[in-house]
Amino acid sequence: MRPSDVLLAGVALLRPILAPHGFAFRLTDEGRGSGGDYAVGEFVAGDRRLELHFRHSLGLVTYRAGGDAVGHEAYLRALGVPPGTNQYPGFSDDPLEGFRHLSHDLAAYGAEFLAGDAAVLRRIGREVADWRAAETRIRQAHDAGDEAKRAEARQKFRQRDYAAAMALLESIRYPDLLSGAERQMLTVARARATGR
Repeated sequence: MRPSDVLLAGVALLRPILAPHGFAFRLTDEGRGSGGDYAVGEFVAGDRRLELHFRHSLGLVTYRAGGDAVGHEAYLRALGVPPGTNQYPGFSDDPLEGFRHLSHDLAAYGAEFLAGDAAVLRRIGREVADWRAAETRIRQAHDAGDEAKRAEARQKFRQRDYAAAMALLESIRYPDLLSGAERQMLTVARARATGR
């Protein structure tokens, strides 16, 4: 069977949970990637979407409300679901078993997403987005050489070369990522380098 055929068979298992809340399914993508054939689809109701990825089994499951998105396990943790009480993801040779497990979790824990205000999803989605943005900025700062400049500035400061430490810290591309100690070091370096 093609992944899209299996995905559609799995959708039939999920539809009884989602359709009463106005969710309709649409296949959004299918093709062949480096890991083989795949299919992607989503249940949609207003600004809410439940995105499903299938390759050899049900893989990535993402809840979306407006611009906020979070994966299944992170969402359940945020909802306070005790670890081990959820069924998805499960591991089975039956490609439809993941859909059965997800169906259980939606019925047991999905009320906030299905019919509630999705406040937890929106909060955790923003936290995940903020965390990813911060990680991206840290990577960009590293790639721009800021990490090396910060290390060299600490060394120059210890050597009492305050002008060099100040110049290095002032040349950093992402100064908002300086630690409190580095900000203090810059203040002291400026004062000692300029005599103020």
